[in-house]
Amino acid sequence: MSARSVTQRAGSAAPDSLPSRAQLGACVERLLHRGGWSHADVLLVRHAGKQFVVKDFSRRAWLLRSTFGRWSIGRERRAYRALDGIDAVPRLLGLVDPLALAIEYRPGSLLSR
Repeated sequence: MSARSVTQRAGSAAPDSLPSRAQLGACVERLLHRGGWSHADVLLVRHAGKQFVVKDFSRRAWLLRSTFGRWSIGRERRAYRALDGIDAVPRLLGLVDPLALAIEYRPGSLLSR
């Protein structure tokens, strides 16, 4: 199954409303959080006039992104699907590819600060 067909099933966004992997770099507005060796980078992205967040494992080491990264993205996608419709939870937009998950951006201040 291709990443685009998974995107169509994963959220309510149309497959073309998310950037492809090749387009993603040009769409990044800023890095919200550098993931370190075992966590995804969190990127603020603008594409097709819409702003959203992408959690991306593509810059991690091959073994990590091929195993834990794919598993983690799949697990988080399932969690967002289960929580769909709850106002306090950002909406899942879909997958950019098997290593990157797109979710709704909700501006605000961090609770940790």
